[in-house]
Amino acid sequence: MAAVLLNLSRNLLRFFALWILNSLWVPTAQVDGDSYIISFYQAAFVCCYVVLITCHFASKLLVVFHQKGLAFYVFKRAVHQLIHAKLDFYHKTRIGTILDVLANDIRIMLSWVCATMNQNQDFVMHMLSASICSCVSVPIFLPFLVVILVFFIPFQTKVNTGVIKIERILKASKPPIFNHFKESIDGIQSIKSYHLEDKMMDKMYQVGDNYVTTYLLKQSFFAWFTSRVFAWGTLIIICLLGCILVVRNVPFFEVDSGLLTLGLIVGLSNTYFFAPFTLAICDLSSEMTYTETIRSFFD
Repeated sequence: MAAVLLNLSRNLLRFFALWILNSLWVPTAQVDGDSYIISFYQAAFVCCYVVLITCHFASKLLVVFHQKGLAFYVFKRAVHQLIHAKLDFYHKTRIGTILDVLANDIRIMLSWVCATMNQNQDFVMHMLSASICSCVSVPIFLPFLVVILVFFIPFQTKVNTGVIKIERILKASKPPIFNHFKESIDGIQSIKSYHLEDKMMDKMYQVGDNYVTTYLLKQSFFAWFTSRVFAWGTLIIICLLGCILVVRNVPFFEVDSGLLTLGLIVGLSNTYFFAPFTLAICDLSSEMTYTETIRSFFD
């Protein structure tokens, strides 16, 4: 509830700040008779922002209630499955895998996955509204946007596939660390009696090196993808600016100056939301791999 109220207050503060800037930016005395009435812009601005705040508040409430019910269901189901599991399950499944699921997978599914899905929902709303507003204000921008998305969507799909494969390798390299710790603690007396400390340390370095190597591979892949994403966003904004210059300087296109300015301001936010949105999709794809082990436990 505190997070919901915080997000609501943040939106209200942003609304009042934009309202003041809007009043100072276009005063009523400077409005020409041929342009739209300033009160119409202000009324449309108020209505759109009220709808945005209402939808955002409702989505936050639904996420809170959903996370509460999901947490209760997952923990209840996990405890029931582990207690009533057959002995073959414990013979085939290492203790490191069970500890990894209980310590990390459930936490990631309840916190990170839900938060990333909610973040993607916000990005989708902002991206769609900005794209629609830009295309309505500058109609010739629509073909360029369609062409860019036709090439970008397959690129995003291949990147998501690569991220999922890397995350599965990273996830598979983590249980051996837990399992080695468990074996070392349980057999500490035998290790000290037979002087096997160096051997256990070498094995620990080996399993740790596998995890660190995969983790660095994931970070390098994300750095490579981030640079490409910002390049795609820059391409979109260059196309938008070029279309606005054409519409403004070619007499064939007759677009109201206020509508053109609105399309430019809203369209610039596409670059701001484009890169985080695509990166959030990759994060969601990688985080969904942590639900595979939980589903296998439930089955």
